[in-house]
Amino acid sequence: MLANDINPCVLAPNLMVDNDARLPAELRGLPVETPIFSAKPGEEVVFRVTQPDGRARQHSFRIGGHNYADMQLEDYVTPGNSIMTPGKAINVKPYGGAQPGYWQYRDGPSMFVNTGVWGLFKVQ
Repeated sequence: MLANDINPCVLAPNLMVDNDARLPAELRGLPVETPIFSAKPGEEVVFRVTQPDGRARQHSFRIGGHNYADMQLEDYVTPGNSIMTPGKAINVKPYGGAQPGYWQYRDGPSMFVNTGVWGLFKVQ
């Protein structure tokens, strides 16, 4: 899953800074906060994911470098990528536990990543 492996990437220093001109001046240039979860290599982890409400547009949940059974069904749809709809909740238990590295968890479509539907999973 190289597309989600940010380990070899060099990121711009202002990547996580919000300079949106629509923000009040005192909020521009501040770091963007995103949830960061951490674990030790091999540690058993569970991500509890829900989409309690919303319109009919589907989302998905995935963690770079990790596969898991969607709805606890082996090989259901695509291992490591759950379709999320209003009212659905899942417990994501990656196979083999946490894999070493810095990983992105996110919605599948890139348009949602650009709007902030993502976070970091640090395993060290």
